Amino acid sequence: MPVSKAYRGALNATHSSSPAWPRNPACCPARTNQTRSHGRWPYRIDAQRPTRPHRHPGSRPARNILTGMVVSGLTTVFYNAYSPEGAVAVDLVNGSVSAQRVINRNRGRQMTNIEKKTDVTILGLGAMGSAYARAFLKGGKRVTVWNRSLSKADNLVREGAVLSPDVKTAIAASPLTILAVVDHDSIREIMSDEVLAASHKRTLIDLTTGTEAEFKELAVRTRDAGISFLVGATLAYPRSVGSADTSVFYSGDAQIFEENKHLLRHIGGAQHFVSSDLVSGAKVALALALMGFVAVGGLFEAVAFAETCGVSVATMSEYVRTSGLPWMSECIAYLGNRISSNSDDGDQATIDVYIHGFKAALSELQGAGVGSRSVEAFFDYVKIAQKTGLGSKGLSVVYEMVRNNVS
Repeated sequence: MPVSKAYRGALNATHSSSPAWPRNPACCPARTNQTRSHGRWPYRIDAQRPTRPHRHPGSRPARNILTGMVVSGLTTVFYNAYSPEGAVAVDLVNGSVSAQRVINRNRGRQMTNIEKKTDVTILGLGAMGSAYARAFLKGGKRVTVWNRSLSKADNLVREGAVLSPDVKTAIAASPLTILAVVDHDSIREIMSDEVLAASHKRTLIDLTTGTEAEFKELAVRTRDAGISFLVGATLAYPRSVGSADTSVFYSGDAQIFEENKHLLRHIGGAQHFVSSDLVSGAKVALALALMGFVAVGGLFEAVAFAETCGVSVATMSEYVRTSGLPWMSECIAYLGNRISSNSDDGDQATIDVYIHGFKAALSELQGAGVGSRSVEAFFDYVKIAQKTGLGSKGLSVVYEMVRNNVS
């Protein structure tokens, strides 16, 4: 590709008191003799000759250099910013940073420069993958991203992420890679034997929903390729990723978790390493999610019933939050202790008492014309406990009906 004459400028930048190289250099139009500032980082662009920008008092010479060239026939000035950390490509198109890539208008080809080594790579930019990438960026980490549909990366790149052209290059860019694709069929497609072989001595954490067999299959493939592997599961929706109280469950090699937990905390502050069993973390997260969905069914039935009595959805939801959840929390602790000690003698309420109470409650729900399937499902378990002769025992004995799938 021809390069226009008279432009191969070199530009030396200077440090302020902050030692870190900014993720994206200053955004400025492709015109000569302009000085723009990014925070406390001034740059001067001169198409005729290399120049040193003015310095803040007390600043010291930098080892960071900007080099650039104007590509003939394009309105794009392409710069490579070299710093002690590595190299990163930035495009300045019409005065704005353009997704860290150059578009050849004649071919429609995308070229991406990810020479700069990053802290973490995210494979898959659906709702969760994008949330992971954004959480790392907000935490000041350098992030490489990859997705089949490259346009999904545009917003993240504008926020500072580096877009990789392929999976192999993306994994090579960071010591840690997080899998956040839709399913394990997709993992098989993108993680070929060639990609795995090229990823020797990297760490891979699988946060993709999967089955025990799928996790174990990938564990074998990564082990054979010399890749450290960990399975995890995030108990959150994308909106909560990155929060201090968001829980993420991991399992597998404890050493791998210890080596990376300082970085993984950006996903969720409540990190739990469950055990060395490869899939135990994912199973715990799944169990909690399923419990939550069953509770949501009960929530909907409760709110709907209250609304028939003239209590608004907003008001009832607040009652659930301020009164219902604390009551449930106490019940969970109580029942857990009784199940562990196998000592529920019914001193609080017996199964026979619950039978009468549920019959009355269901009559009220059905009379109000609202759904009651969540309540009915639990009532079935209680009736089974009575049927097996446990009518004089407390509610915790229902656990045995569930655990042994008694019908």
